[in-house]
Amino acid sequence: RVMLAFQSPWKAEDQPLVKEWLDAMEKPLELAVAASRRTEYFEPLLSPDKKDRAKGVELVDCPSSRQTRVLCMALQARAMLKLGENRADECWDDLQVIHRLARLAARGGSAAELLNAITMERMALRGDLEYLQAAKLAGELIRKKRLELQQLPTLAKFADKCDFFERILWLDILQQARFGNWQAVKNGSRNSDQE
Repeated sequence: RVMLAFQSPWKAEDQPLVKEWLDAMEKPLELAVAASRRTEYFEPLLSPDKKDRAKGVELVDCPSSRQTRVLCMALQARAMLKLGENRADECWDDLQVIHRLARLAARGGSAAELLNAITMERMALRGDLEYLQAAKLAGELIRKKRLELQQLPTLAKFADKCDFFERILWLDILQQARFGNWQAVKNGSRNSDQE
């Protein structure tokens, strides 16, 4: 039942726990809105092992991917709440934030970051459909909304991620093998089997 708050219009009295969560998320959501207006995004790749930074690229963690996805879920829930409260313009604004955050997240180096961005984009598109069904826009407004979506930058290409970051990953695994770090080689080959 809670998942409906992320997928269709709702009212605060119908989902008090989700409303409480959104209230608690207000400040992070304000930061997400501001971040979505930026043109660049960079997240340094850091090894989770603080004692041994030379353990290899495959051990790198990108925690912001998960955090950004949670923010997008909150934005989607808030957009559907606004739609349920007949505040369609505010709903559209939140959905546009998700679209912009997805494009920024897609600028990360790895294929995993791009897949995360695609998941975020799907959230926004699902919300767009709900918005269009509920808002009952006239023809000119529909054209305006379509133009807004068309003006968003395109998402990165999966092939570009494989060409750059994933190639570096495999070069790093070979380098680790050369220096006898067989755990890195084992982890790298296990990761490639899963993809």
